[in-house]
Amino acid sequence: MVIDALVAPFQVLARQRPVITTFVQREIRTRYVTSALGIGWALDAFGRPTTDPGAALKGVLLPFGGHKGYGMGLLVDLLTGALAGATVGKNVQQANPDPDVGGQAFFFLALNPDFFSSRDVFLERVDQLARDAKSVPPSEGFSEVLLPGELEWREEQRRTKEGIPMPEGDWSALARNLESAGIERELIERFAPDE
Repeated sequence: MVIDALVAPFQVLARQRPVITTFVQREIRTRYVTSALGIGWALDAFGRPTTDPGAALKGVLLPFGGHKGYGMGLLVDLLTGALAGATVGKNVQQANPDPDVGGQAFFFLALNPDFFSSRDVFLERVDQLARDAKSVPPSEGFSEVLLPGELEWREEQRRTKEGIPMPEGDWSALARNLESAGIERELIERFAPDE
């Protein structure tokens, strides 16, 4: 079973910004591993714990969170695979471009708070939870407690105001590609990064 992510967004703090939590269902991503793995991250082909990346590739990567993580991974596979009519479990071949076997499926769940209590009560409770989390004294070496997605939200605000940094070589390549696609150079230059 290959599960990539579970995302849970909520609007918080006077509806200023979302809290977006992404859960990767494995301890590691195999293609980037070249050194020893952490204990409890993988099993070899015989089901024995291993820290050897090569043995792990022939065995299985374990989900985070032990048996609870296993349960969460199975639930995500059921929702995104079985419910969507896509491949599940060992039948998923992520490297295969054929969507019938590649495991490319999605599951979206939208909940209406009014069916449970009310939107206002829900939003107040979400805000309260966010305030409670941020009121905890930060660990040594940190200046504040952050909510999931808060750093990214701040960076988005900064980049919306100041622009997205882009190395000159990247901009030049992008400009050439846009021009070769028929976009006029004058239009491209209007969006050029500041020197």
